[in-house]
Amino acid sequence: MDREHRTCSDCVLRGRCGLLELAGEHGAQDAIEIEDIRADAPVVLQPGRLTAVRSGAVKSLCTAGTGLGGIIDLRFPGDVIGLESVAEPGSDAVEFRAAVPLTSVCRIPFDADAARRSSRRFCDELSAELAERIRSTYRYRQMIRAGARPRVAHYLAKVMRTMPANGSRGPQRLPAVSRTDIAGYLHMRAETVSRVLSDFRRSGWIRGPVDRIEVLDRAAIEGLAGG
Repeated sequence: MDREHRTCSDCVLRGRCGLLELAGEHGAQDAIEIEDIRADAPVVLQPGRLTAVRSGAVKSLCTAGTGLGGIIDLRFPGDVIGLESVAEPGSDAVEFRAAVPLTSVCRIPFDADAARRSSRRFCDELSAELAERIRSTYRYRQMIRAGARPRVAHYLAKVMRTMPANGSRGPQRLPAVSRTDIAGYLHMRAETVSRVLSDFRRSGWIRGPVDRIEVLDRAAIEGLAGG
């Protein structure tokens, strides 16, 4: 694992980074630590820091007895991870691991207690973000009860929503999450994921192998995923 230090000023994610939205004036943007993490290696949350995905993808694995088990979420560039530990230190029920061959994360020094005391905005944003996580968990439980095609469409739509709009420059390549991790997240067999992706290719919705998927018909996929 490699570490380096940079500032936020020239980051391509600046306009949609959860760190900047959540930390605001409480984040020390001149002391950002960037860490490169290899596939399946743990993404360790550090006390006194907020962590977000800079590139690649991070998988969340449930460690509590919720009945879900396995991979319960995939987080992509701009997403903050480990917010639960900010809200309730010591209550983590999720571990995080890199989900692609090379993932980078950013960490900002952050004093959550000081932010709570001095910033109503931080409290509101933290509450809103945690509420959205609860809604996402509910939607996830509903999604894994659906058929194979809607589930795979859900995954593709989820990834697309985290990517910047590319105007007329053509299709964008999705992060190279493995078929095994996609299947684990969707509670499906890897062979079924491959079959559905092949169906989508024949329909002209996507192209490329699983580690180089490019979406050609976003509307069709989002429609099947439920919007």
